Amino acid sequence: MVMFNLPLILLFLSLPLTEQGGDSSAQSLIQQELNFSDTAVSKGMKEAFLTFLDDESIIFRPLAINGKKSWSARPAPKGILSWHPTVVELSRSGDFGYTTGPWEFRKEKLSDEPVAYGHFFSVWKHESGTPWKVILDLGNSYHKEDFKKEEVQIIKPGSANRPIILNADSSENQLRITEDLYIHACQNGNQTVGSDKFFADNVRVYRENHFPMSGKLESIDFLKKETCFQYVSVTGAHVSTAGDLGFVYGIAVSTSKDTSNFVRVWRKEQEWKIAIDILSPTK
Repeated sequence: MVMFNLPLILLFLSLPLTEQGGDSSAQSLIQQELNFSDTAVSKGMKEAFLTFLDDESIIFRPLAINGKKSWSARPAPKGILSWHPTVVELSRSGDFGYTTGPWEFRKEKLSDEPVAYGHFFSVWKHESGTPWKVILDLGNSYHKEDFKKEEVQIIKPGSANRPIILNADSSENQLRITEDLYIHACQNGNQTVGSDKFFADNVRVYRENHFPMSGKLESIDFLKKETCFQYVSVTGAHVSTAGDLGFVYGIAVSTSKDTSNFVRVWRKEQEWKIAIDILSPTK
């Protein structure tokens, strides 16, 4: 076990289950994320990713590609990548969730000073009797001086009064329709209008060379200054069996013709709302 993770493990395990979706799913996901990082430190990045990625996982190198196949074909990279989760959210179905938090990269040893910093973002799923596996992985980087200490957040699932939807195809179609409405609202340089309507109050926005923005007000204030993007294609989507949490990913092009991958996590509140918004340059 990597020692800098120990305080986080103790903190997570001390939280009451009511703060973790009412069962042990959050604890098991957090532990799996920590196991993922520990494996990367002790056995190397390649073995860690091959162990914890789902067979159908998506990573971005630089465009969306099957993660398992990509890591299988790559030589094992040098250096040490370590991370820990600071924000965790699970679906009510307990089979789908995401984790995010800071990562650090060191050239040789864990005791070395990090040479790169950023935030990771991973979407996880599991089926009964199987461990959590990563189905999508992305992140950003920023300078050391931009790092901010974050309090650990475990976001509760949606209202227990809302019935669980067992038709995943129907939920995914609804999510894609809402994504199309958001994209339409963002057209013609009107990105902040769409964000004001569709962002959740606790949205997190990730951009390269920036520590993640947190909250609707901070995020929209940032977007007012950002180069506008056109979301030209939605490549894929996935929704939990509860129909309350899902993601879409695709390609965005800025007004200056720069291309980025985008990933958005949507949460079903009274309506679908954006919980996570990520843009990652393709070059």
